[in-house]
Amino acid sequence: MKKILLLSLAIALSAGLLIIDLVDIFGDKPLPPAEQPAELQALPESFQSFYASFHRDENFQLEHILWPLEGLPAMADEQTLRESTFTWKQTDWVAHKLPTEVEGDFPMSFTQLDDGLIVEVIRQGTTDLGIERRWAEVNGKWMLVYYAGTNVMSWR
Repeated sequence: MKKILLLSLAIALSAGLLIIDLVDIFGDKPLPPAEQPAELQALPESFQSFYASFHRDENFQLEHILWPLEGLPAMADEQTLRESTFTWKQTDWVAHKLPTEVEGDFPMSFTQLDDGLIVEVIRQGTTDLGIERRWAEVNGKWMLVYYAGTNVMSWR
């Protein structure tokens, strides 16, 4: 019982530190092109422009999210993972900001699955913790269509 309590405490502390670190690295200005992840620079210009606007303007952001937004809450429990019916509500949304300075090790990656679907992952160093966002072009407009908060993820 003591080991389970300590393990739960360690996971909660790691998640809390990740959230604090992610808040610290988000700012108001977009990354200069030279500091953008190479994967972002390789994506369509329409997405790059959208991505910058999404993180600069909260109203633009809210208008470019497919509500209710499918995803996972931070540190989802096993039942939520099995059911995978969680959705984010607009009233509970906390605006996402563009990373301007990365303090610590938070590798970002973008994978373009086809012309209109991009998966972004931000990982906490070499741990199994990270967030995932999925972007899709819907009726000619880029939209956030999935968001998984900080969770244990399997990495390839």
